[in-house]
Amino acid sequence: MPVIETDILIVGGGIAGSALACALRHDGYNIVVVEQRKMPLDTARGDHLQPCNVELLARWGVLDKFLERGAGKRVGHEYRTAEGEVLLSATYDELPIPYPYFLVFNHDLIAELFLELAEENPNFLRLQPVAARKFEVSDDGIQSLTVDLPTGEKATIKPRLVVGADGTNSQVRAAMKFTAMEHQYIHPLVALFGPRPAGLKPQDRLFRYSSKSGIVMVQQRQSQPQPRMDDQIKVTLPIGAEGIAFWKNSTKEQRAEVLGHRANLLCEFDSDIAGFYPVKMIHSDEYARGNVVLIGDAAHSVHPARGQGLNMGIASLSKLIESLPSPSGIANAEKLKRNLLLYQAFQKPLFDRVIAQNHEAALAMESTAEAGVAEVVRQLQRQCQKIHQLPELRKQHLLEASGYPFGVPLSAWVGLPLKSLPYEMDLQA
Repeated sequence: MPVIETDILIVGGGIAGSALACALRHDGYNIVVVEQRKMPLDTARGDHLQPCNVELLARWGVLDKFLERGAGKRVGHEYRTAEGEVLLSATYDELPIPYPYFLVFNHDLIAELFLELAEENPNFLRLQPVAARKFEVSDDGIQSLTVDLPTGEKATIKPRLVVGADGTNSQVRAAMKFTAMEHQYIHPLVALFGPRPAGLKPQDRLFRYSSKSGIVMVQQRQSQPQPRMDDQIKVTLPIGAEGIAFWKNSTKEQRAEVLGHRANLLCEFDSDIAGFYPVKMIHSDEYARGNVVLIGDAAHSVHPARGQGLNMGIASLSKLIESLPSPSGIANAEKLKRNLLLYQAFQKPLFDRVIAQNHEAALAMESTAEAGVAEVVRQLQRQCQKIHQLPELRKQHLLEASGYPFGVPLSAWVGLPLKSLPYEMDLQA
């Protein structure tokens, strides 16, 4: 049986795992990625990278690669009534951030491009489709992983660091017996694809429509096989009393009728169903123990109410990479353990707050699919108008939307007088 010794074993080649392999491609580590999927990632899932992560892509030297492959930009968002009245309109260039836009790229293409770029590392190995289940665990973490290779041969991987990036049902988290906070949301989501209605402008915005019937999210989407950002949209909404059975058996006309009550311009929407998603929040009580660290959905799977799930998985990598011992020092088990615990001490309290805010937004979205929705929607609409009008609320709203909930990077304020510093800066210090 061959033995593969490596500095870093990444279990899971989705967004978070592939992004880490890409970010470390020039840093001198031996890296193995084990990914079990045979098919592309689900294209209906998150595909908008927040400005904070666009900044990371630029720092890693890969932003131009995404733009060359056809990634688009979303520069703002609008919250509207069903009739089209604008309640809140904002663009990210209102903030002093280096990349004031979301990068729009299909979910499956994000991971594939990250993995393609990771192959620039001459010491990178991708094992796929290979399941990761047979872990040898000790008090110091995971000592080895035995896998069945596509050739039918078995192999044992002996890593110095194990990164669990294997999603909501993480085998790494289970092997380490990490406990987690869980919450199953009542209302699943339905996602639909279709051509952009003629009246949906501007094209580089996300829209949220609301009415007494509920809310619906509308965002731009890349088309395939030739990426374009002006002809396709994705529509997402929580499933209400009509139930999943209605959507599964519905005609395009029936779907358009339901959607039209939430956003008038969707009353003739020519949709195809992309998928149904029961939503569950899972937040691990630990991110790190011994030589193991969790990232992405393995550490924190959240409701998509604020579009943060995939973005949190990438954003956390900045501090994790900063915390890693050098390639020459990663064999020092005690130093690695200490550094991972320092990473956890920094990252988890930040995400505790982000996830709590996301949960509040998720419950609000849930309530728009239940009885008494009209009053809930009125409250949400008043909240939007208040954010639109009050500068401090507006600024914090934009910071959170763009991925800088604790203030913009200090580098953006260098040279400005102290009185110009944002009030959020003390949270970042």
